[in-house]
Amino acid sequence: MNDIHGLFADPPRRYRPYPIVHNWPGHDRTTLMDAIAAYGFGGVVTNVPFKDGFTQNPANLAEFPKILAELEARGLAY
Repeated sequence: MNDIHGLFADPPRRYRPYPIVHNWPGHDRTTLMDAIAAYGFGGVVTNVPFKDGFTQNPANLAEFPKILAELEARGLAY
């Protein structure tokens, strides 16, 4: 029988909450990602940066895979 209390006390990362982060601070994104991991979240719900035209801005589209790679490097899902 599984230890249900242990699973609730320390669930696998894939079952943990995913905060919504749509506005990554460019100058301090690393600190925010490290904090999300340190606080025990499983990942984030995110999107292409909203600034300067959202998805119409090629720079935002180019930045998005970098954000995802940084999340993956920390073991955070998206």
